[in-house]
Amino acid sequence: MSNLSQFIAANWLLCAAFIIMLIIYFVYEFRVASAGRFNLQAQDAINLANRNKGVFLDIRDDEAYSKAHIVGAIHATIDTLKSNTKMLNKHKEAPIIIYCDNGVTAKSAYQLLKKEGFSKVYVLKGGLKSWRAEKLPVDAKKTVQTTTNVLPNKKKKKKQ
Repeated sequence: MSNLSQFIAANWLLCAAFIIMLIIYFVYEFRVASAGRFNLQAQDAINLANRNKGVFLDIRDDEAYSKAHIVGAIHATIDTLKSNTKMLNKHKEAPIIIYCDNGVTAKSAYQLLKKEGFSKVYVLKGGLKSWRAEKLPVDAKKTVQTTTNVLPNKKKKKKQ
């Protein structure tokens, strides 16, 4: 034990740097762990929504929502949420799973809803992109393709 105290006394700057780096490491790991706890994989999001009557919240723009969205999702852009979250008040106690295209913008909506007092807010990890990658159902705008079928006019030979 006396060797340790001698080492610390002789290398106090090195020991101080080590302690600072250790603190930074633990703070970083704590932040990553606490942020990841509210990120859900697609299957976990489905389970949570089904078991606890949760809702999906699509925060993408109107055009992206009309092209494809998770079946039954509520639509509100991030700008709409910034000005008014009252539309979600009836879901205040239910789990709300927020998603965007790839999961990045949803984090700011997550923070906004947490500030507004929503307690059960989650982010769909990877957004709609990961949802589709797992081949889960989306409500997509179906485009009808009309093709003109032009076949050569074949005359049938009359039987004699």
